[in-house]
Amino acid sequence: FLALLAMMALSGATYGPVAALLTEMFPPRIRYSSMSIPYHIGTGYFGGFLPFIASLIVALTDSVLHRACRQVKEWQSLDPSFGALKMQVNLSAKDIAHAALVARVTHALVDAGLQARYLTLELTENILMTHIETALPMLSELRRLGVSLSVDDFGTGYSSLAHLSTLPIDSLKIDRSFVRDLAVGSKKAMVVRGIVYLGHSLDKEVLAEGIETPSQFNQLRDMGCQLGQGYLMSRPLAPEHVEALLQRMLTSAGPAAHRADELTQAMLH
Repeated sequence: FLALLAMMALSGATYGPVAALLTEMFPPRIRYSSMSIPYHIGTGYFGGFLPFIASLIVALTDSVLHRACRQVKEWQSLDPSFGALKMQVNLSAKDIAHAALVARVTHALVDAGLQARYLTLELTENILMTHIETALPMLSELRRLGVSLSVDDFGTGYSSLAHLSTLPIDSLKIDRSFVRDLAVGSKKAMVVRGIVYLGHSLDKEVLAEGIETPSQFNQLRDMGCQLGQGYLMSRPLAPEHVEALLQRMLTSAGPAAHRADELTQAMLH
């Protein structure tokens, strides 16, 4: 099934994207998303499922792309205030190496009738740096199409300043390992503040994942991090539950702009 993790504006005023994750329910240790599959290939984590899963990565991504684009298009039609809702979808290393990626993304957008600017594609920093030579032309083509691009798990790879300043990306997502140990005055806090400053200096939007406490939320907001996701705001939800949440937002606060704390409370109840 398609599970969705809400990404909210930390400073309020607007809705953030909704990150799309494909989660297949095997036994507990074999739960995965389209993004996390590449990390476990070759580690034995999936055991006997490994050859089967590896052969289906591109097909799984296509399924997510089509379902996610159709879903966000449907939500946009619920109310004018949801017209700018976006969807984020993770790409795997196999997708980046796939020559027809741009055509596959275009097909999903056309099939859903969704404008490209409402779709963001995420790829991890490690995948990006590993495939930098082959990825650059494809990423540039996706940007020309109008799709936004985001670097996930930022801070865990080896991006150089030279690469960051020239890559056709729109946002950086701070890895949850930095957010998890975030404490006022700590070294992790200094690293996060540095990433936020770097992102803003390069005119990139900065997002944070793994927000689980009000303290983390407040620190990231005060640092200038624009968007965040995590269990504090919402656990992964089925599409029908996301739609119910959107309807509750309309009922409780109306179609006008929402404050971050109102959105957070809506996600928690």
